[in-house]
Amino acid sequence: MVHHPKTKKFYCKFCKKHQNHKVAQASRGEERKCALGRRRYDRKQEGFVGRVKPLLRRSKKTSKKISLRFTCQSCKKSSMYCLGRLRKFEWMVDKKKKHAEPTW
Repeated sequence: MVHHPKTKKFYCKFCKKHQNHKVAQASRGEERKCALGRRRYDRKQEGFVGRVKPLLRRSKKTSKKISLRFTCQSCKKSSMYCLGRLRKFEWMVDKKKKHAEPTW
């Protein structure tokens, strides 16, 4: 299990120095319907009752590769960083906020 903070000081290649970055987990983009591979696959499937390409029959992997998106807070540019295969990924909880004393 990996705990990662929501903000981190990270090297910004656009500012060319270390800046505070906001960290978010990168999500997969939406599949484009007119991409060349998609059009080629649809053309290959045309006219057949069954499938032309075989279905994937092997078992799934137990973990996923985690990618993080670092957004610079000064120039607002973002860069990606891959953490690799992890079974569990969690955001770090700030201990000060968790056990904060009431103010009255």
